[in-house]
Amino acid sequence: MLLKQHRQVWWQEHKRLHESRRTLELEIQTFFDEGIECFLDLWDSRYKLSKDLDVFQENTVEPIWQLREDLRYRLSKTETNDEQQPCLENADAVLEQVKMVKKQQKAILEKLHLERTALEKKLEGCRWEILTHIWEERDAHFHDIPPQLLVLECPYPDLKASVFMEFHKLADEYWSKLQETDEDLKLTQR
Repeated sequence: MLLKQHRQVWWQEHKRLHESRRTLELEIQTFFDEGIECFLDLWDSRYKLSKDLDVFQENTVEPIWQLREDLRYRLSKTETNDEQQPCLENADAVLEQVKMVKKQQKAILEKLHLERTALEKKLEGCRWEILTHIWEERDAHFHDIPPQLLVLECPYPDLKASVFMEFHKLADEYWSKLQETDEDLKLTQR
């Protein structure tokens, strides 16, 4: 009789574990499906950033390199001349080009600084929205008894009640620690 009871308990547990395995496999497959979409989004973002970098280099870096090469050429041309003094008109043209490049560089740096500041503010706002959402979700389901404990089969009802009471006790202690950590985090954010 005891052997039959053990077989029955093991068979029920085997069925429960089989169902759990099937749901877990479905969740893993869903995760991978979403992960592939996320990976493709990241790849697309990387491609866009690469294109933006190419445009940036074409608009800012290449003119500076061109100016540098032009200056080297003029200097080498001047050094090969028998006259050791460069032409004043060439020097004025070079100085004008250098001033123009410096102005362009300053304008670009200011624009980049403004963009960075705007992005940092946007990221800060998103960060607070995400943290608030996580805290609200955590707060809503924190004291709920996990479904694994609810479907737990136990021959002793007192033992099951004791497990539920221990869970609530641990959850309350953990909840108080989380509240302290949240308060510390809020103080450090100010």
